[in-house]
Amino acid sequence: AWEGQHELATPLFDEAKGILDGLISRDPKNGEYKKTLTRLLRAESSVHISRGDIDAGEKSLLYAIEIGERLLEIYPDDFPVARSQWLSKFKLGEFYILNKVLDKVVPACQAAVEYPLAMSIKEPSNAMLALDLANSYFNLGRAYRLNKDFRGSIDQAKNAKGVMQKLADSHPDDKEYQRNLAIHLTEIARSHLELKEYAEVIEPANRAIETLKPLSTQEAGSALNKFDLSVANRVAAQAHHHLGNQDQALAANEVSIRIITELKTAGNLSKANAELLQELADEREEFENGSDH
Repeated sequence: AWEGQHELATPLFDEAKGILDGLISRDPKNGEYKKTLTRLLRAESSVHISRGDIDAGEKSLLYAIEIGERLLEIYPDDFPVARSQWLSKFKLGEFYILNKVLDKVVPACQAAVEYPLAMSIKEPSNAMLALDLANSYFNLGRAYRLNKDFRGSIDQAKNAKGVMQKLADSHPDDKEYQRNLAIHLTEIARSHLELKEYAEVIEPANRAIETLKPLSTQEAGSALNKFDLSVANRVAAQAHHHLGNQDQALAANEVSIRIITELKTAGNLSKANAELLQELADEREEFENGSDH
């Protein structure tokens, strides 16, 4: 599965699930079998989704959540069981985001917020719970943006940013916290852009850019960090263009084009972003002509 050999992974998952189903039918009160089954179902769902079998991927995640509810009845105070259930719900929300299932995405992402929010109140110093909460808020913000509720998106992205800012401040050398913080800032900027609140875009976009720059050098930068930096610059460029700051718009656009060109040349640009370079070139032409959207 990790190597993308789905034709080999699928029959093995099916066989493993058949064994577990048999064990559970003979010993229905055995929680360990059910814990294993939920892990298997989450892994299996990723293979289904990667193969393009969207219905099967959703079915696996929904079944994992169903099994998780039964486990919580048996182990109501078991932290690994509760977090496993959160992970299944989180993955379902992310699945709906990636596949733009507009009627299901917001409720699914809201459901994923409940557990880490309740637990973080009980254990405010638990960094893992804080990270889970920030990621859940962020996905809920993305879900709102998909449904064009940009105010809701900003609110949830700010919730995510608030949690992540505390983690980043407490662990200044943790690059992942810094990257996540930049992503949340970019999400805020994107929704302000959609609302045509162009002046409100600049501050969070610039903060995201400054946070991502040291994470995107040739020595330290991953393809993801560089892509995130290109997105933040693109958002800033569009806002500067609408505000009449053409020099700044062109400068930010140039950074985006350079990064995407590098990623494409290195084979690190996904198929979903195949047209991105052309889109950026079209935007550059708009900026040079001084035309508005």
